[in-house]
Amino acid sequence: MKPSGATELLKRHAGSGDRIIFGKLLQVLCFGCSYEAIADSACSATTIRNRRDEWIQLGLFARLKQIALDAYDRIVGLVLDQISVDGAITKAPAVVKWPDAHRSTEASKA
Repeated sequence: MKPSGATELLKRHAGSGDRIIFGKLLQVLCFGCSYEAIADSACSATTIRNRRDEWIQLGLFARLKQIALDAYDRIVGLVLDQISVDGAITKAPAVVKWPDAHRSTEASKA
């Protein structure tokens, strides 16, 4: 049986800190910071970006996404046709125009 691309990747990078790099990628995604901000002496921003690109080409992130969705579905239950983009299920409130909205507040400052 021929090893998969993921197995070959792990052999090639054995001992090169894949776990550290993956952790840093999660930090970039969670905190929204730049690769340069999260890089340190353990790995550079270039290493993080290169490994990210390599893992994307191998389809590892697509597989990870599916694993996460399956796990969340088992724990919470997903009803994808009832989820809105911003996380809210309610309508936005209507704009209320008060009749005295044009009134000056100068009197209240005295």
